Amino acid sequence: MIYYFDEAGWPPRVTAGDADGLDDRKAALLDELVATKTRMYMDLVDGGAAAVRPGVLRLIDEAHGRGLVTAICSAANKDAVGRALPVLLGEERLGRFDLVLAGDDVAAKKPDPLIYNTARARLGLAADACVVIEDSAIGVAAAVAAGLRVVVTTTEYTASQAFDGADRVVPSLGEVGVDAPEDIVTVDNLFP
Repeated sequence: MIYYFDEAGWPPRVTAGDADGLDDRKAALLDELVATKTRMYMDLVDGGAAAVRPGVLRLIDEAHGRGLVTAICSAANKDAVGRALPVLLGEERLGRFDLVLAGDDVAAKKPDPLIYNTARARLGLAADACVVIEDSAIGVAAAVAAGLRVVVTTTEYTASQAFDGADRVVPSLGEVGVDAPEDIVTVDNLFP
C-alpha cells in the first residue's frame, strides 16, 4: 500500500497538517485499511465465499503422503491466519503442517526474506531442499532473496506482475481429471 500511495499520492486527510506527524498519520491510515481488509476477508471466509485455489489441497495431501516437511508462511496477521486456515483447509489438513508463521511472527514482512529464513531455520532445512508456492511478486521476491526455489500460481490480480527469479509460473497447481498431466504441479515434479 505504501508503494501505491507514494505513486498515486496520499489522501488529503493524511497530508494536511503538521509535517512532524506525517509518518504517524500514514501509519494510522495503513493500520485502518489493513484492519478493514482483514475484516472483509474474514466475513467472506466465515460466510463460505472464500475457497482454496485448485490443486492446493491435492498438493498438501501429496506432500503429507510423501512425509515432506511443510510450512505456511503468510504475510497476513495471526488473527486472520488463525481464523482462515481452519475454515479453508480443515483442521485435519492444517494439523499436517510442521509450522505456520504469520506476518506478525517476524519483524519484517515480505518482500523481506525473514519469514522464509525463519521457517527454514526452525525446520532445520537447507535452502536447496525447499520449494515455495507463491502468488505475488512480493512473495516471490522474499523467497528468491532467501535462496529458495519458487513456483508461482497467478491470480487475476497478479497475472500481469513480473515474477523475477521464479522457477515456474502457472495459472493453477492443476487438478487431476481436469487438467492435462503436464499442467499439474505435483510433489513428484517439485522434488524429482
